[in-house]
Amino acid sequence: MTATIPPDTRAEGQGGHIADHNNMSDVLTALNNGAMRAVALTPWFAGLSNRLASRCDVACIGDSITEGQHATGTGTSPLGFDNAWRARLKDLLRSRYPTPGFAGGGRGFIGVATTGESSFTWPATIAGTPAPASATTLGPKGYFINLANGTQTVTFPLVGDSFDINYCQVFGGGTGYYTINGGSPVTFSTSGTTTDGQVLHVSLPVPGANTVVVGWSSGSTVSVEGVTEYYGDHACGIQVHDCGHYGWTAGNWVTALNGGSSQNAAAAIAALSPNLVIITLGVNDQFTGTTPSAFQSNLQAIISDLKARLTAPYPSFALNMLPPRSGQSTPYAFPWASYVNAAYNVAAADSSGPGGVSIVTVNDFTAGPRMPGADTDAYGFWQSGDAVHPGNLGHQMIADSLAQFLSQQP
Repeated sequence: MTATIPPDTRAEGQGGHIADHNNMSDVLTALNNGAMRAVALTPWFAGLSNRLASRCDVACIGDSITEGQHATGTGTSPLGFDNAWRARLKDLLRSRYPTPGFAGGGRGFIGVATTGESSFTWPATIAGTPAPASATTLGPKGYFINLANGTQTVTFPLVGDSFDINYCQVFGGGTGYYTINGGSPVTFSTSGTTTDGQVLHVSLPVPGANTVVVGWSSGSTVSVEGVTEYYGDHACGIQVHDCGHYGWTAGNWVTALNGGSSQNAAAAIAALSPNLVIITLGVNDQFTGTTPSAFQSNLQAIISDLKARLTAPYPSFALNMLPPRSGQSTPYAFPWASYVNAAYNVAAADSSGPGGVSIVTVNDFTAGPRMPGADTDAYGFWQSGDAVHPGNLGHQMIADSLAQFLSQQP
């Protein structure tokens, strides 16, 4: 089914109410219908139902809001990293859908470094000043570092029972190593046909707090993207992964995903084996003046590029359209409603599910008074003095909304 939703059906900055229910198109009505939403989320529900036998993974693609800007913690734990909406969503999903015999759970993918987030200390430390990567195209976050000598390392303080090293295999690539709690180095090769999304699984000797160091051992550079932390959930349970990149638009992600090539972020995200991909983009597109039609095309390209690296049946895709950012009265070149409508158009046009159904759906914060736009916020959802990024209150609200949206009971 393909249709275009009129760009004037929504009110701006009023806590997200629909402007006129009588003028809503049939497509918008259908896409908001619980039955249609449930069909699109069937791959996600299948993953949930199988969580006792296999891991159920969520990949969160986005910008600085997904990375966790202005999520804060107290002392050293929890870190702001642990209060970002995707981390709060992880805890909500694990609570709502427990896995019998399973307790704890890791933090999922932890990139080697922030891509620009500055409000909390990143849970990894780089030493030796490795040269910046030549392009931001590798890894689930579209970010990586090249380790090139013995002084260059990245340290991860993990809490778990095992972990993956996420790296890119490169023709003529070097040999890396890892140590656990200062023990003897164990080497691994990164040489081979150039392919991103390589995973080396390592068990930790004692469950709990462990310090893992990844470094260069010999040969050419070693392209390291991060680690994935597990605590009883390597084979079952629910994992939510950070695939956010600070400041990025949908167009930036299209470049990083690059048509499904094996040498970029699409392969790395596919290696996480997601049952659900949450795409939270648009605020930077509005700020930079991307046309809504280009935003729509880029969302479609992101989904297509990921599917090119996955196998059918594909995961669900949830387009998470947040409330409008600050400055809507200025106004921007295009109203926020037009970007939200573009997301609905992408969902309506998709037919890649079994039987030709859409597996793309929209979590629309402008469709109800869930969270006000930044210009009308009187409650502190948005960071004071910023109004572009949510504070802890807003991060929790985004997680709460998504947990409800992803429930079998809307």
